Amino acid sequence: MGDQLSTLDLVRSRFTLLTGPGDTTWTEAAGRLGLPAHTVRMPEIPTGGALLVGPDGFIGRRAGSTHPSGSAPS
Repeated sequence: MGDQLSTLDLVRSRFTLLTGPGDTTWTEAAGRLGLPAHTVRMPEIPTGGALLVGPDGFIGRRAGSTHPSGSAPS
């Protein structure tokens, strides 16, 4: 088994974007907005979904399976 971390350990004192594995859409959107978010890919999050967690540990935005463009993932 690999090392296990809680999501609080991943967040620390920065914006953290949790996305599904292999999904770069939300990371690209954060970059276009100039948001300095650390991205962590998690198998528990479905493709097209994301959580944006602030430095205070609170969820700032939760997205189910819609991409930032407003279209459903293919």
